[in-house]
Amino acid sequence: MKRLFSLILVAMVVSFSGCASGPSKEEQALSQVNVTVRKEFNDKNFPTDGTTGEKDAWGHDLTWDLEKHWNSYSLKVRSNGPDGLPYTKDDITATSSVKVTDEESASERFVRGLARGTLKGIKQGIFGQKDGEKDKKDNGKDKK
Repeated sequence: MKRLFSLILVAMVVSFSGCASGPSKEEQALSQVNVTVRKEFNDKNFPTDGTTGEKDAWGHDLTWDLEKHWNSYSLKVRSNGPDGLPYTKDDITATSSVKVTDEESASERFVRGLARGTLKGIKQGIFGQKDGEKDKKDNGKDKK
């Protein structure tokens, strides 16, 4: 009876030992890109070379892309996966979007820019001035 109990105990230990092996490399990479995409967007966390300075579970650089939309920005962080090649089916990505938070909406900026461009065109047509000519004339005058 003791021998049977010992064999059952050994079998249970062996069968459960594989369950505590930890997260897979895919799970590690997914967690890493999700944590990275939530970091503050600055030169320290996202250098201009397109990498984050961090390595994924396979030892490849994590990369990032920033896309500008008319009223938001999208940041995508990518692990190139086991094959190390970008834009393949084994890539692991996370995306974060941020809307433009200015008090002035995108449509208001568009209208203001359109009006500013129209006024410059009218001034050039009427007065024959090009951009910056007025500033050059004013800089030579003595201000009292």
